[in-house]
Amino acid sequence: MLQRLQLCAHSTQRPQLQQQQQQQQQQQQRQQQQQRQQQQQQQSSMIARQKSPSTAHVVAAAAAVVVAAAAAAIAAAALTPRQGSSGAAAAARPTAGRAAATAAAAAAAAAAAAATAAAAAAAAAAAAAALEARVTDSFPLSL
Repeated sequence: MLQRLQLCAHSTQRPQLQQQQQQQQQQQQRQQQQQRQQQQQQQSSMIARQKSPSTAHVVAAAAAVVVAAAAAAIAAAALTPRQGSSGAAAAARPTAGRAAATAAAAAAAAAAAAATAAAAAAAAAAAAAALEARVTDSFPLSL
């Protein structure tokens, strides 16, 4: 009689234990799936950020173009002969006009480089602010 009662009690507890185990397994599977999805999202966003050029890279490339153009202008001003003269001797003679043109081109190049540096700094600050906002949106603090 006692054995029958134990068997009855054991048989009624078995489905409950199985159900609990199944629920725990399902919950663990859901958590693992959520973690995988989060990791995939993070990886895809990192890859997207690495592939697309940042604002700072674009500004740096523009600065390189401006500096190259300024260097070309300086070289052209230095090699241009003054009016009324011809030949290598006239091109080789330094003149006040050429020196002023060279100085003006150098000043323009310096101004362009300073403006580019300022734009790069502003772009970096904007990118940092955007990244901070994105992180704050992704991981809000809950108290």
